[in-house]
Amino acid sequence: MSFKLWMSSLLATFAFAQAQAGSIETGIYHARDLEGGEIQAEIKLNEDKTVLFRLATPDFVMPAPGCTGTYEVQGHDLAATLSCPNEGIDSLNVILDITNVTPESVRSEEGARVDVIIDLLGSEPMPFKVKKVEAPVFP
Repeated sequence: MSFKLWMSSLLATFAFAQAQAGSIETGIYHARDLEGGEIQAEIKLNEDKTVLFRLATPDFVMPAPGCTGTYEVQGHDLAATLSCPNEGIDSLNVILDITNVTPESVRSEEGARVDVIIDLLGSEPMPFKVKKVEAPVFP
């Protein structure tokens, strides 16, 4: 194999891998924090870049329908800006580092490890396991 053909093959393989890792499909996702397992989130990503987000902690369960807004993918981050109809929470910003997200990882039994910043809970990333689900988990 010539060097030029080998480099073309290598670059094509790298481009395919880049397209697969760090991308996310539309649908419903359930996330649970890795530190205590007590913080859960449900995220519904729609094709029109709208998002529905619900959060549950030991002290708080966000009432349905949750917060709504829009999302965009910026590099390896999915950033959502949300408006919330809940008393005491007018808006919310959520950032997910989707570097480890692939169609296979979010469908696996373990889920994908994702660092998440939910500004309501602080400014430091928290590790979560994220799984794609067929239907909402929260009632």
